Amino acid sequence: MEAYIRAKMRLTRQYPLASRIFGIEIMSGAPYLQEYFQDGYQDWFRERTAVFATWIARGKWILSILPT
Repeated sequence: MEAYIRAKMRLTRQYPLASRIFGIEIMSGAPYLQEYFQDGYQDWFRERTAVFATWIARGKWILSILPT
């Protein structure tokens, strides 16, 4: 997981606009990329976002540090 996060952060620094556009696309339910995802992606995505919602509800996610 650490290697993945490091690679993702490196790509984000190298291609900030592309990273932002991809992130927005994914958070919007991937309307333009749906054909590239397998069936069940939306269920998988909802399960993963539920983890973040739980962290936020428990105060474990500091929203003030997120970039705007």
